[in-house]
Amino acid sequence: GRSFGQRPNDGSEGVGARSPHKLPYRRIHPSPPEAAKKGPPSMTTKIFLVRHAEAEGNLFRVAHGQYDSTVTPQGYRQLACLRERFREERIDAVYGSDLTRTRTTASALYVPRNLPFRPLPLLREIRLGAWEQMSWGDIQRMDPQMYIDFNKRPDLWRVRGAETFSQVRGTAEIRWEDYA
Repeated sequence: GRSFGQRPNDGSEGVGARSPHKLPYRRIHPSPPEAAKKGPPSMTTKIFLVRHAEAEGNLFRVAHGQYDSTVTPQGYRQLACLRERFREERIDAVYGSDLTRTRTTASALYVPRNLPFRPLPLLREIRLGAWEQMSWGDIQRMDPQMYIDFNKRPDLWRVRGAETFSQVRGTAEIRWEDYA
């Protein structure tokens, strides 16, 4: 699921590096730097995007788009790293999809701060339709071209009962100002 925390911008910038022990994160600064040059400083929002910790679908190589899987033991070790990484960060709100793997991951951010978790179903991963709960190996053997399209040409990918990448992009383009 897609999960993140928000906080006022302290002026720092950067993109988190991936490592086998830490979850990837990305800082997004919605206000352009030139805004700081005009008049009094304004408050901006810093958004951290955090991918869920390792879940059953990742471990067993099973397609879990909107299937509600749980975090694995390795995922819980990743949560400890996530909690430590954000220990000194000011976070005012935590949003994420309503799926268990995302709520569990987000708990590393909202529980230590005694914040509520704000579930947004529109942040769920792509609905994989007929592919849900199938192994990626079976998908590759059953429908090799759609498997290639999913990974290399998402604009061409179509599976019965699934969302298209274009539909997912539409739900992801929400007005974050409404949540800041």
